[in-house]
Amino acid sequence: WHELSHTLRKLWDVKQIEGWTATECDMARQLFLYPDPQDRNDSYDSHAYLVDIEEVDGDEINRVNENSLVVLIGLIDNKEVILVHSLLNGYEKFASRHALGQALPEHLGTLVHPTKIRWRLYEPSGNIFDSKACGIIAVQVKILGIPSISLNPGYAEDEPPAPSGVDVG
Repeated sequence: WHELSHTLRKLWDVKQIEGWTATECDMARQLFLYPDPQDRNDSYDSHAYLVDIEEVDGDEINRVNENSLVVLIGLIDNKEVILVHSLLNGYEKFASRHALGQALPEHLGTLVHPTKIRWRLYEPSGNIFDSKACGIIAVQVKILGIPSISLNPGYAEDEPPAPSGVDVG
């Protein structure tokens, strides 16, 4: 998991990304340099989040095992900036949290087509890339441990979100 965490972290060591300004790339590099929020004292007051998504179908709610996103939110010139890296969609920038929420179904892949989702951002304690790597591995282990593997990634409705999360969405 250490190597996976390191690989995920390197994705944020950016110099130039299409659609991002040099300042936004610098904000992203701060996450690369300081993946633990206790160590990150940047001028952007940035916070890095993972996303907890639930598929809502009437009274039925299923947790979606979506492990592809890291969301970085900070302030540039007193304006909230939302930068995202997704294993499915690459680098993105969103004008608002609402715009991020509207785009989340596109990040669920082809196996999940929810009519409605609920989501929240949470900031893990410690190194975000360690948390993300462990989450990816946990999903893989859970898939391998299920006798009849379902192709619906929303099978883990009983699995709680990562501990020490900060609910902001």
